Amino acid sequence: MALGILSAGAKFAQGSAAASAANEQSMRAYAQQLKIREQQWKNSRAVYGNKLIQYKQNMQHADRAASRAYGAEQIRQSQAMDKAVFANRKLDIALAKSGGLAGASGASGLSAQRRDSATEGAVVRSQAMITQNLLQGSINSSYRNMQIKDQLDTARNQLFGNVAIAPIKPIAPQAPMMQSGPSPLGLGLNIGSAIINNLPTPAPDPGTL
Repeated sequence: MALGILSAGAKFAQGSAAASAANEQSMRAYAQQLKIREQQWKNSRAVYGNKLIQYKQNMQHADRAASRAYGAEQIRQSQAMDKAVFANRKLDIALAKSGGLAGASGASGLSAQRRDSATEGAVVRSQAMITQNLLQGSINSSYRNMQIKDQLDTARNQLFGNVAIAPIKPIAPQAPMMQSGPSPLGLGLNIGSAIINNLPTPAPDPGTL
């Protein structure tokens, strides 16, 4: 009987120890998974933070490049306007000199009128060409400004694409299921069975012999 009780106790202790060891191993593995998850989240945030810094710097560079391009285009238009004004002044001076020379040469009447008309016609055509060049230059400038804006918008969109999606913290791993080990009730039943099995067999009843 004692052997049976000891055997039942030993099986219960072994089962409990095995369950405890398995549970401890599961918890260590779970804790390691949590640490890995936290480190991955930390790394993701650090990488994204660096991307944000780079994004802001690149956006500033793109804005400055666009500002320089707009400024250069404005200077080009201003220079074209200055040239047109200077050319018109030269034409006015030439027209005035033409009239003065005609008077000094003593030309008069129909001959003088023809000369003045020819000079005025040439001046008008030159001024019309200057105006046409200015208009075409303004159209070209507007087109180049639109190109600058399109390039800036494209650069901004491309840069934003690098930081558009912020990292999301990984889902925590599922906690392990703990093993319960052998039941104390089972231990009691096993001990009871050992006791019953080792009870002495009652002597036969003489009346039944």
